[in-house]
Amino acid sequence: MYKTKGIGSQVCILLPLAAMNVYSEDLRNLLKYIKDNYANPEIMIMENGYGEELGATDSIKNGTADHNRKYYLQRHLLSIHEAICIDKVNVTGYFIWSLLDNFEWHKNRFGLYYIDFKNNLTRHEKESAKYIIKDS
Repeated sequence: MYKTKGIGSQVCILLPLAAMNVYSEDLRNLLKYIKDNYANPEIMIMENGYGEELGATDSIKNGTADHNRKYYLQRHLLSIHEAICIDKVNVTGYFIWSLLDNFEWHKNRFGLYYIDFKNNLTRHEKESAKYIIKDS
C-alpha cells in the first residue's frame, strides 16, 4: 500500500527500489511546466544519472551489478517518454551523466561502464548499459 497525494491509499505492485529515493514524476512535471509556461521550447536533458559509492565493496562484480542505476534510468526514461507522448513536450535529446566511471566525483561512480582503476583501467559493461543497449 502507498499513499497518493489527494487520492488516498492504493494497492500497487512494487518495482525494485534504489538505495536513494527516486521520484521521476517530478521530471515529467517539470517538463510539462516548461512546455505550458514557455511556448513548448525544444528541451535537451543533460547529465541525468545516478551515482553510487561502492566504498569497501568496490569490485568488478559489485560495480557492474548496478541495479540502483538501472532502476533510476528506467523510471526517468519512462517519465520522459510520458512527457513526450502524453503531454506533447518537445524533448529532442537526452544524455546520460557519463558513459564511463570517472574521477569527477572521486568516490561516486556515474558511468554505464565500470572502470577498474586498480587494474590498468579495464572497462566492464554494467547492468544499466545492457538495459540501455537492449531497449535502444
